[in-house]
Amino acid sequence: MKTAIYESLSAINQATDQIIQHIAKLLALGIVHPNIAEFRTSGLEEIRAHINHHITIDLSDVERDDAAKFEDQKLEIEERLKNIPPAS
Repeated sequence: MKTAIYESLSAINQATDQIIQHIAKLLALGIVHPNIAEFRTSGLEEIRAHINHHITIDLSDVERDDAAKFEDQKLEIEERLKNIPPAS
């Protein structure tokens, strides 16, 4: 599940970059007024930042819980390994 979340977040960021690049191209071609390009680009960046912020907060909780779970698992395994007699 985490992989799908990270993939989607990456796709959102890449798509936002592409839209911003195309706005810049249209600006360079003189099709879009500079103020409109700046306004729309700023709006896109705001949306991207909000999405990234909310998703990374949620992911932070998931990653913290996973780290704790795997740390406990590792400590359990270490204890079991201590009880294994050395190979002869």
